[in-house]
Parts: sequence; C-alpha cells; structure tokens
Amino acid sequence: MAGCVLKLKKILLVDDDSTLIAMLNLILGNRKLEWEFLSVNSGDEALGILRSYDPDITILDLKMPGMDGFELVQRIRQQKLPAGKIIMLSAVDDDKIRKKALSSGILEFWTKPVAIRTLEANLSNLLG
Repeated sequence: MAGCVLKLKKILLVDDDSTLIAMLNLILGNRKLEWEFLSVNSGDEALGILRSYDPDITILDLKMPGMDGFELVQRIRQQKLPAGKIIMLSAVDDDKIRKKALSSGILEFWTKPVAIRTLEANLSNLLG
C-alpha cells in the first residue's frame, strides 16, 4: 500500500548488565525493521526516558544500583508513565520474589541467563 507507514514495536531495557544489553542488541539487530530497542542502566534513567518514550514492552532488572525493579514499577505506576507490558528479569530464581513480581502487575518474570532464542520467541509472542 502506498503511503502506509509501519509502526515499529518499541522495547525498553532497564538493566546494568552490559552482557544482556549486548545480547539484546544482537537479537534486535536482526529484527530492526520490526522492533526499536533502547537501553538504560538505571531506574532513574528509565523514569526520565519514559516521559517521552512510549514502549510496547519494558524489560527491567530486579537488582540494580540505586533503585530496584520493584521500586521502579511502583514509581512508574505512581507517575502514570507509559511502560507497556512490564517484564522483570532476575538472576534470583525465587518463588516468593516471582509471586511478588506477578502480584505487583508485572506481566512476566524471566530468570537470567535467558537463552537468545527463548528471549526472541518470548518477545515475538508478546509483541504480536
């Protein structure tokens, strides 16, 4: 169709793990015609970005310097910031933390390390 503009799906990653950021850049490099990817290293940076960036998915780490993932989600909700579907990542595989995350409105809880193909498949499913 002439004049039809494809809207890229936006993904925001909030994590201080440079390995995970590099892995997502690798995955999303293959999908750059479908997905737009932005990463920040802290909760404070995420709050600033979310004022103007309206992601379809926000993937956030549980443990980060300064503000943890739970506090970030709480502030997103309090400030009514657009974050799309929120996914929490954690190196801690603990049922109590998983339940707390899911009961706080987080859509999914993924445990690190996440396999590249699994991560790409999960993102594809969530982004439709």
